[in-house]
Amino acid sequence: MPLVMGMPASTVKDIMPIAERKEGVVIDGKVTNPDMERNFDEYPIEELKVPTLIVHSEDDNVASFKKVEAAKHRFPNLTLVTFPDGGHMMKGHSEEIDQTLDDFINKYH
Repeated sequence: MPLVMGMPASTVKDIMPIAERKEGVVIDGKVTNPDMERNFDEYPIEELKVPTLIVHSEDDNVASFKKVEAAKHRFPNLTLVTFPDGGHMMKGHSEEIDQTLDDFINKYH
């Protein structure tokens, strides 16, 4: 399967249109994601002073759920919300994600 900006072409199609987010998507695909993939253990996650929210689907073929599970202990103040399906874009979970964001913001605001 051909990759576009480091992701399967089907994922890029799912996030279309990206015109308003083009710069961020390019930086994410070319710089941030590859660096974190190569050097994740060197990031000082244990030193984070802010609450962290990770929302992730277990069937994500772009960002490995197994890696999130393996690293979650490194986050000092983590809220991890997972879905069994939905892929990288967490399709079908928009209402749950909205509620999760509201709850997280209200908890720490």
